[in-house]
Amino acid sequence: MLESIQILEKLKLPYDYYEHEPILNYDTAKKVDERYHLTGVESKNLFIKTKSSRYYVLVTMEGVRLNSKFMKELLGEKVSIASSQELMDLCGYEAGCAASFPYAKEIGYLVDNALFTHDKIICSAGIPTASFEMPTENLKVVYQNVENEVRYIDLPKDI
Repeated sequence: MLESIQILEKLKLPYDYYEHEPILNYDTAKKVDERYHLTGVESKNLFIKTKSSRYYVLVTMEGVRLNSKFMKELLGEKVSIASSQELMDLCGYEAGCAASFPYAKEIGYLVDNALFTHDKIICSAGIPTASFEMPTENLKVVYQNVENEVRYIDLPKDI
């Protein structure tokens, strides 16, 4: 069983699981959403690193872009999107399939508060052929049960 699903099961959190064709872009995700009548916001998980090689996952939604200036102010140093190879080596996720959780405890979470204006969220299960939809509030429960640093942030609207 996939790690993200194991966590939801362990915490007894409701979710709906879907297997589908590989999703590596939002166009395919939209087709899958329509086929399964999914109504949640599409998650977007950007794996970023600081200049000193501290890693974070920015948990946000489709359409949000990385605002490097804001992140530098937030984290105190320059940031960039980590390479596909770093994502695979450190997390086991393919590019385009980074999950909202779980990550090794050394990797911090930066969670966009705007997610919680939506009732449901659609998340990658960490592989291109599996997704799940759940109440967005479940993210808070998951993050309360991890050892990682978790910061809830208000991203600037201009990104």
